Amino acid sequence: HDIMELKMDRIQWVCDSILILFYNEPMDSLWAANCDNYEILPEIGHPTRIIMNDNHFSSVRLYLRHALNPRQIYTLTIAGNIRDCAGNQLGKDITFSLGITEKVVKDDVVINEVLFNAKTGGSDYVELYNRSNKFLNARELLLGTKINDSPGNLARLSENGFLIAPFSYLLITSSIDKVRPFFKIEDEKNFVELTQMASLDDKAATIVLMNDTFAIIDEFSYSEKMHLATLKDVNGISLERISPEKPANFPGNWHSAAETAGYGTPGYRNSQAVDDTEATQAISLADEFFSPDNDGYKDFLQINYQFEQPGCRAQVYIFDTMGRLIRHLLNNELLGTLGSFNWDGINDEGQMCMVGMYVVFIRTVFDDGTVKEYKRPCVLAVKR
Repeated sequence: HDIMELKMDRIQWVCDSILILFYNEPMDSLWAANCDNYEILPEIGHPTRIIMNDNHFSSVRLYLRHALNPRQIYTLTIAGNIRDCAGNQLGKDITFSLGITEKVVKDDVVINEVLFNAKTGGSDYVELYNRSNKFLNARELLLGTKINDSPGNLARLSENGFLIAPFSYLLITSSIDKVRPFFKIEDEKNFVELTQMASLDDKAATIVLMNDTFAIIDEFSYSEKMHLATLKDVNGISLERISPEKPANFPGNWHSAAETAGYGTPGYRNSQAVDDTEATQAISLADEFFSPDNDGYKDFLQINYQFEQPGCRAQVYIFDTMGRLIRHLLNNELLGTLGSFNWDGINDEGQMCMVGMYVVFIRTVFDDGTVKEYKRPCVLAVKR
């Protein structure tokens, strides 16, 4: 009995009005080749015709009403009732971004995160980020390392090609199964298993990303010395790019992934990422009042943080109005540049605190020695 989860793996363009969808299982053609089960918006609607694309029944070819427009982002919706030959369904409608691909040029795609010293049983990875507003074809990209100052061990990301959407992430690894147990995974659609991926030295190396004309798109020279100096063991901790807008080898543009993010963010926004256009709010409370009675409404105090620079370690204390320490919430924890943490109203003895006013005291210490302190009042209340 086939219990493998049915997935739509990738999309490949034949021309700007014909595309191929690849599934991970042989499909029931009565469902997979039904035009009503596919819709592209805006303007395109349902395909005019669908045929099974191969003898294994694992891909379908869609013929569209008219060609897609360049630089237009479309949404493809696939109905959840589509099923494979064993009767397994997608289960729910799924959506994908579509667009006409354009040529990859320098800095369209950047090396955004690197795990070069995975834990025992784990797998190294390289994360890419499409910082352009273009749809790109993965077939045009090759990933490798430099050997004697020349690119080597190059592996094409895909022989058949698939779409890389604008402002999206792509996680390259030799084994998805060896990444999954060690990190939070937000969306495996962003993962590419590249069995020929170049091995990454545990100490230092230069990773190079090239297009199919062998022009360098981006390159990054890493070293274990780039990790936060206070980390005693860097095994299983990734290096994250702080800003994709700054050059890869710009001094200070990389940092160890935050402890609060599990020391790695494969396939999604970096824990240490800084948007150069964002205004920093430092420390704020989502709401000054909270009522931890487990009714699903304001059951905890959410403390938000946003810093202009990475490498922040935080001490967080809760005091009552008499100045007595009630809770030591965070103890020298490495934070990302953007995030939050919660207080559930429990004291250090594991008991619920009394109704009343409290003060959240936060002390931050950055890599460069900068120390900042914040006080934020809050009220633990009960609903009547």
